[in-house]
Amino acid sequence: METVSGSSPAPNAEEGVPISTSIPASDPIPTTAEPPIVQMDGVSKQYRGVNALRGVSFNIQRGEIFGLLGPNGAGKSTLLKLILGFLNADNGTIKMFGSSDLTAAHARIGYLPEQSRYHSNFTGREYMEFQARLAGLSAHDARTVATRALKMVGIEDAAKRRIHTYSKGMRQRLGLAVALSVGGDTPPELLILDEPASGLAPEGQVVVREVLLECKRQGSTILLCSHQLTEVERICSEVGILRGGRLVALTRLHDEARVMIVASPRPRAMEVAPHLLEYLEQLHSLVAIKGGTREDEPLYVSLPTGSGVPHAAAMKAAAIRALVDARWDINSVHIENRDLESIYLRAIRPTKDKAADASPNGRPAEIDTASGVGHKPSMEDTSQAPAGSPAPASMSSLDLLEASAMSDPLPVRSVSSNGPSTTPLPALLEKPDPRTELPQSAHNDVRFNDLRREGEGQ
Repeated sequence: METVSGSSPAPNAEEGVPISTSIPASDPIPTTAEPPIVQMDGVSKQYRGVNALRGVSFNIQRGEIFGLLGPNGAGKSTLLKLILGFLNADNGTIKMFGSSDLTAAHARIGYLPEQSRYHSNFTGREYMEFQARLAGLSAHDARTVATRALKMVGIEDAAKRRIHTYSKGMRQRLGLAVALSVGGDTPPELLILDEPASGLAPEGQVVVREVLLECKRQGSTILLCSHQLTEVERICSEVGILRGGRLVALTRLHDEARVMIVASPRPRAMEVAPHLLEYLEQLHSLVAIKGGTREDEPLYVSLPTGSGVPHAAAMKAAAIRALVDARWDINSVHIENRDLESIYLRAIRPTKDKAADASPNGRPAEIDTASGVGHKPSMEDTSQAPAGSPAPASMSSLDLLEASAMSDPLPVRSVSSNGPSTTPLPALLEKPDPRTELPQSAHNDVRFNDLRREGEGQ
């Protein structure tokens, strides 16, 4: 079973290619889709009874920079060794470039281990040429590739020096140059890098970042394992976070800010809760909703916002009005930005009931939603809870997004009602296209006003 990773289709995927020129025009034209560069499905590995990896599943599409994060001992290095074929998985399947033959993919992969070892009596150039010849290049091509790679990583001036005179940072750059040389004139199709910026000064980290971005521009796919969250956030399009051998988060970066509305139910609010949630879903295709299934459970509504979202302010106002008309007290309204540090700290923080542990297929059962880490309310967009209303635990819209990315595409589950309303409700509006116009605001929706007046009359 393939894990939903939230990744976009491969940019080089070939579409609309006829299999045969004799296909009648009336028949549908077959298409071919390129498989992910890396596919992991339910991969587990044990060392003498210790679970190093437990049911990890994710895909990496061509052209992506995928960040693999996690605390020490989370299983990152084991995962890389399994992908490279250095170790065999106990359970699950791994495919590289669509094939289960991992050894056959070695010629297309550049690898930088966490701790590189060198023949220190070689000069930098001699070592580079030696490695290029091992990769199958001719003597002439090896010299050309060595020159280009050493220049890319910024140590061409030290090419004639013995490696034992290199600093730790220079050796790290040399290891990156070796990984780049596998592809010959161009960077390799896949780069697997374990802590590439370890031991580098800030200027060295900038060089590594620019090298990786240039490799991406030339078509390379990159799997990056690092503890440097700032660098990962700058260059990665998607990250997976390991904790205790489980994949506890898989999320895309650089998403826009979102509006989080937290509300608590008043008496009889649950009678119309299913209709309320269905109405909120109509506001935008990216609305995410969680909670609100019991009278003692807050409701969390996450809405997209920003200049790129049509009618963002009207959508927020409609959601708030709908909640009020449906007998919910608004506890808070705030803007949240997604930052990698918040994502990481929330994912690796153990919870009391271990709710963040993943299921056997590698998907998280539930990420910690009560930590409040990364909660960044806007001062001009925050409302105070009414007196006497319960104060729910803080929950980031990130949790909703990560939960939907790791589970089925539908982000909202159905909610049961405590009983039907005594007032008949009209049919809901058809779900509009978010790019055109916003559905009728909740304060003009007669079903919520009728219910409110009925409650006030009683």
